[in-house]
Amino acid sequence: MGLGGYLTWAAAAREIYETYGVKMIPIEVHMGQSAAGDKIPLTRLVKSESFKNNPYVCQEFDGEHGLQVRLNGSSANYVEEEDFLKVVHKSDKHIIETICETVGIKNPTIKCDIFLDEKEEEKVEKILSTLPEKFITIEPHSNLEFTVNRSYPFEKWQSIVNDVLEKTDHKVVQIGTGPSLLKNVIDLRGKTSFREASAIIEASSCLVSTEGGLTHLATCTETTAVVVLTGYQAQKMVEYPSNVYVNISKHGPCGMKVSCPKCLKDAKEHDYKEVVNKVLSVIGEKEWA
Repeated sequence: MGLGGYLTWAAAAREIYETYGVKMIPIEVHMGQSAAGDKIPLTRLVKSESFKNNPYVCQEFDGEHGLQVRLNGSSANYVEEEDFLKVVHKSDKHIIETICETVGIKNPTIKCDIFLDEKEEEKVEKILSTLPEKFITIEPHSNLEFTVNRSYPFEKWQSIVNDVLEKTDHKVVQIGTGPSLLKNVIDLRGKTSFREASAIIEASSCLVSTEGGLTHLATCTETTAVVVLTGYQAQKMVEYPSNVYVNISKHGPCGMKVSCPKCLKDAKEHDYKEVVNKVLSVIGEKEWA
């Protein structure tokens, strides 16, 4: 599970605390072997950067009462079936709703939380002091660990940057850890942690990216993300009210882990100006004719 996935569990932790008044204890259960050679279930506490400093999540077995929630259990998992080539997601509701239903919570708030500590805030303040007053954040790369099919062509990201710079008085700041740098952007790649990136997004007028960890992270802020969504997964399972979506898919959800010709075709044929217009709308600028 990626850091964005853990943020959805952090959202569930908030809902658990507000409903039951206890923290969430995130656990995973895996089959192990006893000293006698018997198979036994072994429980471990799940720790994540996304949970750090979170007042709703236990990160130590310290005797504090809480609700143990199994992160790799079948009922809370948003994956129904999976093999080497493909994954079938539970796509009838948002991931946060799927998780919350397993602990008896309905109609949760669909947003994530992250809590920076003082040291992180001080670091980000120094970075922000070097940035222009008006800027948008962009991450043109997709996490290929899960699938290649959430990607959008790099040259189209460059066209988006070019149009935003031409049409607005905003600069563009590239965040994340991607290997390739867009032209005419301010390079913050690798200069913040995932957590610290939330404060950079917060200070920006808009984030634009494909669906992934940073678009979950944006919901921890007051900043709207413009999200390019492919046919890999259903929009409903990842759609946040605070974000704006450009669904380029003409098929799916395919759930393909390996390269999907239809996803590639959709991305190749899509007019990037639809993304530009969404960005312009979010930051209060006139759209292209």
